[in-house]
Amino acid sequence: MAQDLKYIITTEPLEVPINIVHFKENNAIVFPLLLQDYDFKDLAAYADTTDENAYLFFDLVLHGAYTIEYPMRNLFQFLIRKKLKTFGMVAYREILDIPENVGKPIVFINDQSVKTTSKDFPEDEAHQLLNVEVAFGSMINNEEKYWSYETAEFFYLNDLKNQS
Repeated sequence: MAQDLKYIITTEPLEVPINIVHFKENNAIVFPLLLQDYDFKDLAAYADTTDENAYLFFDLVLHGAYTIEYPMRNLFQFLIRKKLKTFGMVAYREILDIPENVGKPIVFINDQSVKTTSKDFPEDEAHQLLNVEVAFGSMINNEEKYWSYETAEFFYLNDLKNQS
């Protein structure tokens, strides 16, 4: 099975409910995403051509023609309620250790879409633009936690179980 990691990352302080899969990584919160590649590509292309704010972008995700399952619907509704304005949405897929292009990272800073320009390492650039203190490389190398949405959810639920 190939690594299939998609996530939203933000440095905004949020009190996240327990029913939303998330991880605190240094100064950032990471929300793994259950999202199809074609949906991410479409959203990345849209974000690259629009001047809409974060609210309108999240609204499009929720009400557009995308396959948004329960855990993601819950997450996006939460992010809209919290008025998240600074975040990155990143996708990474590799098959047989060969990365595949799933689409450029989507970055909003202070409610404005920001374009990434790096052709070689756009995921790293997204982390840098957001002043995130966790490297993209360290995330994808933590395969126990960040292999896919399902492994992230399993890790998250086991961590909750161990805390109780």
